[in-house]
Amino acid sequence: MAPWRSVDDTAARKAAGVLDLVALPALKSAPRLQPLDGIVVVATNTWAGTQRRSALRISWLPGKGTGTSSTDALATQRDLVQTNRKVKRAVGNAERALAESPQVISATDEVPHLAHAPMSATASPLTPAS
Repeated sequence: MAPWRSVDDTAARKAAGVLDLVALPALKSAPRLQPLDGIVVVATNTWAGTQRRSALRISWLPGKGTGTSSTDALATQRDLVQTNRKVKRAVGNAERALAESPQVISATDEVPHLAHAPMSATASPLTPAS
């Protein structure tokens, strides 16, 4: 089942540079690596494809992550770090060094969740050999 209720691709199909729009079904692969189904804009170049993607009018269905926020995801990650601590390599005595140090500096590095769409491979249209 597609993750959308409806797709109005009229404007995208009329735009210059668009060769086709294709609905892809979800593929079944390794359990944690299953790509989502979606709509592919096949275009003559990346600029045309990304611009025409904006012209698609999609009414989405709620997905598995509905109701989950970036704040929720970050809280889950913090909890996992605290509860699943395992020493991978022990060299020296870190606890003693911290206890004896006149100054301890602590920091947490966090980055926002990034969309993976820009990381997807681009495809070139196939043209018959002349």
